[in-house]
Amino acid sequence: MGSVLGLAGRGLEHPAPRIACAGARRLPGLGASPLGVGDGGRRFAIRSGCCHAEENWYDGGVMRRANMVVVLLLVNLGLVLAFALLYKSTRQPSPPSEPGAAIPAAYAAVPAPSLKVVKTNIVETNAFRWSQLETEDYRAYIERLRAIGCPEQTIRDLVIADVDKLFAARILEVNPAARELKYWEADQKDLESGEDHLERQRQQREIDFAKRHLIRDLLGVDLVSERNKVQGAEDRFGRRLGFLPEDKRGQVRMLLEHFNGLELGVRQKTWEEGETLTEEDQAQLLAIQQQRDQAVAAALSPAELEQYQRAMSPLAYEVRDSLFGMKASEEEYLAVYQARKEFQESWGDQPPEDPQRRVEWEEAQALLQASLREKLGDDRYNDYLRAKDPDFRQLSIAVARGKAPPEAATHVYEFKRIAIENRARVAGNRSLTPDQQQAALNAMAAETEQTVRAVLGEKAYQTYLRSGQGKWIQGLGEGPASAP
Repeated sequence: MGSVLGLAGRGLEHPAPRIACAGARRLPGLGASPLGVGDGGRRFAIRSGCCHAEENWYDGGVMRRANMVVVLLLVNLGLVLAFALLYKSTRQPSPPSEPGAAIPAAYAAVPAPSLKVVKTNIVETNAFRWSQLETEDYRAYIERLRAIGCPEQTIRDLVIADVDKLFAARILEVNPAARELKYWEADQKDLESGEDHLERQRQQREIDFAKRHLIRDLLGVDLVSERNKVQGAEDRFGRRLGFLPEDKRGQVRMLLEHFNGLELGVRQKTWEEGETLTEEDQAQLLAIQQQRDQAVAAALSPAELEQYQRAMSPLAYEVRDSLFGMKASEEEYLAVYQARKEFQESWGDQPPEDPQRRVEWEEAQALLQASLREKLGDDRYNDYLRAKDPDFRQLSIAVARGKAPPEAATHVYEFKRIAIENRARVAGNRSLTPDQQQAALNAMAAETEQTVRAVLGEKAYQTYLRSGQGKWIQGLGEGPASAP
């Protein structure tokens, strides 16, 4: 209110020009006075369009109208204050109630809404209890696990763990070395004889086979393969039997392990007692191998048996060994395998002792090599011949263990051939004196050692020397009469 009075007072004390606009909006009861009070006592009436200003000094009528405006403002202000006081007295808010404070009287009379308690029987249709799965029948147990949506791998883990516990006591019974020892007890396992060891292994194998039969019957999987997969362990047979269905894979694995155990029983005396195998032993081994082949053939279809022979027969292992470091393709492997199989079917595994038959055998060998060269091509046939060289094998091993480039083995192998040819040429040069020959050979040996060391790297080079196959490097510097 003070600001309004001050503004009105300034308007009375300082006359100002009046600006009147044609058609200016008028306040009711104020005649022609325009709306608003301007700064410095000027009153403005503004309208879009043209406007004009008319400047007059305040006269008595103007001052009366100004006083009337002040009175009206004071009345309006009083009405506003009175209305505010009345509203505050009827709308007094109640302070927020503290915990435990009494309920205000205004709300105490309001009845609380009545709550009707309804008892409901809740049926848990998806409630799960392990007791629901308990049964003496493993097959029913497995079906119940599958019925609740248990993952197949989890089912396998549960059943295998339970079967392991079931057989644990029997395994411990036949293997005293597995029992717990008191801290004062000595370990007696070194006192076990070879025969006792074989017998214990036989009993353990029987228990293990019984367990594996049960797992395969219940789950349709091979126990050993399943464990190797979970543990990330090497699977000797499984790596080669991947072409078979899982159930047959386990069956063939057990057959191979069974007959391998029989073979070990025959060969045990060669490293246990230092004896050599007799003709009777050889015949027994041959009979075991024949029984193994017949059992495997009975478990497989003709197509599966053919693939098995390509992967697991003794000839298959020989062919893979002959392709060492060659990185042969499947077509190259099959070409060598088929050619050698045909030769083996005609001539057997060993060359004949009869001189005439030996000549025929050598002629057949020459035809075999010519056939391999034709099937592989000249370059790959040379790789095939090199792969069978023990020196190249050791070079490849040294390169792999020393983390040298794979082609380093081929480079050193070729460098060896050239160095040996040059040594023979120097040693056979009669125009050189012995001292000149020796100096040339020494220089050749030093240069060869430096080159081979650089190609292989220090680590691979030392590995190659320790294998014994690197003696030819030092042999280059020996006298002309010596051969590396």
